[in-house]
Amino acid sequence: MNFIKHIILLLCSFIIGGCLLQEKEILIGIDNYDTSNMLLMAKEMGYLDKNFKIVRFSTRDDNNVSFYIGNVDIIYTTFFNSIYYYGKGEPGKIFYFTTISLVKDGLLLRENSKDLLGKKIGVEINNHEYYNTIIKLIPSEQLNLFKPVSLMEEEGIHLYLKGDLDGIFLHEKELNELLEEKKGFLYNNQVIESTKIEVLVAKEELLNKKPKTLIKVIDAWNKIVSLKSEDPELYKSLYEKIEKNYGYFEKDSLEIDYLTRTDNQNIRKNNLIIKNYEDYLSELNKNLEFSTLYQGVIENEN
Repeated sequence: MNFIKHIILLLCSFIIGGCLLQEKEILIGIDNYDTSNMLLMAKEMGYLDKNFKIVRFSTRDDNNVSFYIGNVDIIYTTFFNSIYYYGKGEPGKIFYFTTISLVKDGLLLRENSKDLLGKKIGVEINNHEYYNTIIKLIPSEQLNLFKPVSLMEEEGIHLYLKGDLDGIFLHEKELNELLEEKKGFLYNNQVIESTKIEVLVAKEELLNKKPKTLIKVIDAWNKIVSLKSEDPELYKSLYEKIEKNYGYFEKDSLEIDYLTRTDNQNIRKNNLIIKNYEDYLSELNKNLEFSTLYQGVIENEN
């Protein structure tokens, strides 16, 4: 009888051990923008437990590609990119809308000229959404005349100031700083405005089988958003600590609107979200139902 009990206990331990081995950590991909930093901050504060691992990619498109080839389980990305990449690999859906911001970008030139012939101009590497926006600044007859140089913004500014570039596309903050320092001229005296909507996207398998895991990510995100307003000094020191450990994060907007759980519960009625959704579909020549892209895990919360 004791022998049978030992066998049963041994079998149970194998079964339980097997289940534990199958529990793998959840990989969350982030990029080089400042709002991505907030997930690293959540991890640092212990809001995301040991079952979550943050993987930082050097560019936004590297992060997206990593998700759609199946290397990470969740990504912090943009609404535009969730549409751009949909159907190109791993099935995934938005489960939370995080931010809306008005982004302003411009082209800084060393010479005050509208002629771009032969000019070497720095353009942020691997960011479809950004490139799709900034080329609207350039008249069609000038588009094929300049030589784009792919690089990260921080490196591009260094090369521009050194004299190795004739111009560089910049986000509002860096653009204004260099214009104030009289380090160049604003091309065509014009910036272009665009709405950037950021989202969290998860594998459909995770959405369907482990929605509570995704709610943990949402909770962690919102705790950091709260920390920003409730204890700005702690938030700032934490942000700087993460940058010191992981490198510089770009900031492309001076004003960010953080979407709440309530906003997300009513996201299908948000006119700005729906307008941008329709604009992106038109721009990318795609036909996708909103429900194909979005599966909210908190919509039915009371």
